[in-house]
Amino acid sequence: MNHFSQQKLTDTDERSFQYPVSEQMFPENDCVRDIRPHIGEKSIQNDVCERKFSNTSLLSRQMPTHPMKKTHRCNLCGKTFSKKSHLDAHMTTHTGMKPFQCVICERRFSREDHLTRHMRMHTGKKPFQCNLCDRTFSQKYNFDNHIRLHTGEKPFQCVVCEQRFSDKSNFKRHM
Repeated sequence: MNHFSQQKLTDTDERSFQYPVSEQMFPENDCVRDIRPHIGEKSIQNDVCERKFSNTSLLSRQMPTHPMKKTHRCNLCGKTFSKKSHLDAHMTTHTGMKPFQCVICERRFSREDHLTRHMRMHTGKKPFQCNLCDRTFSQKYNFDNHIRLHTGEKPFQCVVCEQRFSDKSNFKRHM
């Protein structure tokens, strides 16, 4: 008999399993999930690099190290996206549809996140705060540019003269 299928009844007569590897008791429905780290089983595969993990938490922590594959293509302009939801949002640029409307000034937007960002202008909300100088920002783009002033990071580089820029708009102006 497989040592993982040995069943014991608890005080409440619910099924549970005791794993010889850890001597820990788990409810039956947690059986597979909780035993994986103890026995080294890695059955959850990362589709990008094919590396395997014992649980989805470990997989999701590792995913940001991979650039997303852009498998969703716009059939009108050919632009590609890593997520279908991003393609769907992009399609509104071709249709001109603007279903999201500001309740204060009635300006319309093709995407809900653009309306949310716009609403901060009316409310004065600044959800992005620098933990180095406490300055706040209404837009993540401006916050990210500000952080680079502290860190000195210049991720945008000209391929012609190799000059580096901390701000994408300064980089584009240079080009």
